Amino acid sequence: LWMPIFKIASCLIPDKKLIKHIAKFNKPIILSTGGSELEEIREAVDTIYAEDDYSLVIMACILSYPTKNQDADIMRIRKLDELFPEAIIGYSDHTEPDENMVIPSVAVSLGAKVIEKHFTLDRTMTGSGHSFSVDPPLLKKMVENIRLTEEVLGKEDLRIIETERKARENARMSIIAKCDIKKDELIKEDMLTFRRPGTGILPKFIDEIIGKLAKRDIHADEQLKWSDIG
Repeated sequence: LWMPIFKIASCLIPDKKLIKHIAKFNKPIILSTGGSELEEIREAVDTIYAEDDYSLVIMACILSYPTKNQDADIMRIRKLDELFPEAIIGYSDHTEPDENMVIPSVAVSLGAKVIEKHFTLDRTMTGSGHSFSVDPPLLKKMVENIRLTEEVLGKEDLRIIETERKARENARMSIIAKCDIKKDELIKEDMLTFRRPGTGILPKFIDEIIGKLAKRDIHADEQLKWSDIG
């Protein structure tokens, strides 16, 4: 067949013979899971992988047209990702679109890599699917929101990013002399305070300074340096 990808609708999940036949073409497959038990999904996935080592997209989906917002169960995306880590997880959205197209973006934020949404040129047309489909302006809004969501998601690793460095330095505090401290004077806690910016010794090191001798005269409001401490 000429098509580059196959879509297996939710209603076809029990048809193991058809799924096996499709998988033999060794082309990417999108598998919708609406109205299916976990074991039915697992059986369909196993059938595909037994014949096809190509890309498989498993779509979280609610088999209800239109789907009420409270029934959307977008958290299924995370569960499918946990259960089938080798597959790509997507979301087939049958909710009625709102003017801001929020739900597809939420799905992307939860890990969906593919979004399916019914499309129409006119939502007022007669027919069962037009009311919960997106028209061209809503499709444009949906794509814009998804791109914004992808941009703000960023990376998971906890690190200081370059744009934080200056603000981090300005926002944090350093150890400051609260009063004049003479050379060779024993430094006590009541001689010290914390103030911005955080370009000096950080407050967490105060216990390493208390009880030490000043190597030079330190003026009130002056930021301490390690070279000042004996």
